[in-house]
Amino acid sequence: MNRNDLLPTRATSKQGQLIRNIADLVLSGRLPPGAEIDTEAAAMARFGVSRVTVRAAYEHLKKMGIIERDQGRTGRIRPEAPAILQSLLAGMDEPLVPNHHEHRNTVIGVMLPEVQTFFPRVLSGIEKAATEYGITVNFGLTPTVERETVHIDRLLSAGVHGMIANPIRYKGNYSLENYLRIQKSGLPFIMIGKPPILVHCDAVYCDDVIGSRNAVRTMFERGCDEVLHITSSLCDEESVQERSEGFRLAVAEARPAHRPVILDYSEADFASSLAVRISSARGRLGVFLYDDLMAPIIYDVVARTGRQIPNDVAIIGYNNLDICDSLPVRMASIRHPQEDLGARAVAILAAKIESRVKETPDRTVHHEIMMPILKERESLPR
Repeated sequence: MNRNDLLPTRATSKQGQLIRNIADLVLSGRLPPGAEIDTEAAAMARFGVSRVTVRAAYEHLKKMGIIERDQGRTGRIRPEAPAILQSLLAGMDEPLVPNHHEHRNTVIGVMLPEVQTFFPRVLSGIEKAATEYGITVNFGLTPTVERETVHIDRLLSAGVHGMIANPIRYKGNYSLENYLRIQKSGLPFIMIGKPPILVHCDAVYCDDVIGSRNAVRTMFERGCDEVLHITSSLCDEESVQERSEGFRLAVAEARPAHRPVILDYSEADFASSLAVRISSARGRLGVFLYDDLMAPIIYDVVARTGRQIPNDVAIIGYNNLDICDSLPVRMASIRHPQEDLGARAVAILAAKIESRVKETPDRTVHHEIMMPILKERESLPR
């Protein structure tokens, strides 16, 4: 990376403006070596930019040697930063950050299985980031492998520069043939979700094991004597396994003598089995749902047993869908940072596309793992 690839003398993109602003603060002494930089949220508010812009700018400054960041996402100015910037400014003849206008003629294909529950915010993150990068999005709704196949054919024929997809799984099986076709084409390709083992592509996804474990631990910490998990054998097998694993870990840590109790929402006698569990609970019972959409049935069963939420039964859902705010007692839920998932997918893909344009293709595979966040509401005791 030469000096002309690093710092903009004339910042035209939001990322470039942010990098230049921070560089100016360092050179003026207002951000001296060792000073902490803004958190992502603080930088968003201070400079009026999106999270994807802040992350991209910080990542660029890190590569320059201006800042250092740890896994907790805090950061500070490095001791060498002023000298590096002064050296870079000497003899500059070109902008020094990636100019997003380079992507003005770039088109990416996007494939998502639905845009009604979980993925609307993912798509919003993709579209916002694509706009910042000057990238055009060719979107296709692909709820089935057949629809996905047709859309991939169209995208390859149209000559798109890269693709983003959520992997379609049926009982744990991916549509491998489609993803291997994209891989064979050589196009930059990123998945929102874990890719299958045979597909070597970039990916952004959340750690559902840790997200589930933390949520269930919180229920024990808030006074639940026992927590049971509601899952479904009809749902995506991989995510079912991960959320169930997180549940089992939390039970083993908080109540080593307890046997984890998991009820299958798809079983014919589910409601009656849940009612028995609720009625026989001696203290506060916690109920951890695989998906928010299960909530209406669970709330109905709780009401029929004469118990109260959250005094007798605490509930946490998953995915933080709009239904959480429309229930009789608003439901706490685990939230995936959907917009961030979409925005980071675009940022990683744009970098790969740019490396191909510069004839220095980045062939490394990047997996970025984000942490789910518990959104607290009234169904969880304080």
